[in-house]
Amino acid sequence: MSDHFIDEFNALLQLVDEPDHAMYAMIEGRILEHGYPMMPFLREALDNHFRENVLDRIHALIHKINLKYISEELLKWKQMGAGNLMHGLFLISKYQHPFADIEDLKKQISDLKYDIWIEINNKLTILENIRVFNHVFYDVHGYKPNRTDYHNPLNSFIIDVLNTKSGSPVLMASVYIIIAQMLGLPVYGVNLPEHFVCVVTNGKADDALTFLPKSAPLFYINAFSEGALFTKVQLSSFIKKLEIEERPEYFVPCKNEDIIARVLNNLINAYKKAGETHKQEDILTIQSVFSKEG
Repeated sequence: MSDHFIDEFNALLQLVDEPDHAMYAMIEGRILEHGYPMMPFLREALDNHFRENVLDRIHALIHKINLKYISEELLKWKQMGAGNLMHGLFLISKYQHPFADIEDLKKQISDLKYDIWIEINNKLTILENIRVFNHVFYDVHGYKPNRTDYHNPLNSFIIDVLNTKSGSPVLMASVYIIIAQMLGLPVYGVNLPEHFVCVVTNGKADDALTFLPKSAPLFYINAFSEGALFTKVQLSSFIKKLEIEERPEYFVPCKNEDIIARVLNNLINAYKKAGETHKQEDILTIQSVFSKEG
């Protein structure tokens, strides 16, 4: 970033306390025009201003810039193939944590992955390795479902889930999936109507069952229930209990963008339930941008 832009950013922030509303509207417009590069300067400004009205303006600027950034970056993420689930979830979590650094998130994921990696063994079957994974993830690290505060919006932010080791079904499954795939385990999400589970497929070349088609589901995992394992027959029985039509997509891996869409829907419902209308509207804005085609 050039010295010219740094000087301009700093000059603009010196004018945040402008008392004339028409003049401030012009200043605000210029700051918003610069967009996300202004965020470090706005963060610094929070520490240097003490008047309530100025702090309110700074917080409002951060919120507007951050909301636009999340919306646009999530759309780019989808358009580029939605290959990195962790990055998509990180972008959503920036709604709650606007100054979060993805390197911190990567470090937490990497540390957890390492603790599982030293325990799994290529000589074990996929089922045996999943059981080892479950032991480290749930018993050693203590990940658990948040059943007592199920609708808390924080259950949908990966940063909070990693910090509290608790979350919603889709976020618990997402963390599970991210780490499993980093370890080379063929674990994916299954987007059920009223729940979210994982599926282990016949995917690893050195571990595949030759009598089954490649990528065929082997068994399922309920990441929200301490990694409980179950079969396709049991999944079918669960779907029947929900009294919904059984569809092929309820048994096979879903796309990463489907996971992100579900997380956004969960947040919309959570904020609606909490009566936080403005936050519900924010996530609806992100959702509308994310849903755009092309």
